[in-house]
Amino acid sequence: MGFPLLIIALSTSLDIWCQIVVRFLISSIIELAICAASIVQVCEEDRTSGTRESGSIAKKEQDLERFYEENSSDFYYHTYKAW
Repeated sequence: MGFPLLIIALSTSLDIWCQIVVRFLISSIIELAICAASIVQVCEEDRTSGTRESGSIAKKEQDLERFYEENSSDFYYHTYKAW
């Protein structure tokens, strides 16, 4: 079954092969454009939401340090008590 399909594919005119290649290239360009647009959209949403601002990252680090300082003594107490 595969051999006759290969013979038919090779015996078709060049015009049909050009149409197939052009359609593939156009669809590839459209897919790349959609991918690039979605990447740009995600970057814009990140920038406008403020999640990447250095101030918010520094604040999160301070909150984490404060949480660790407040709860570290309880953790060590309960760990020691469990032994």
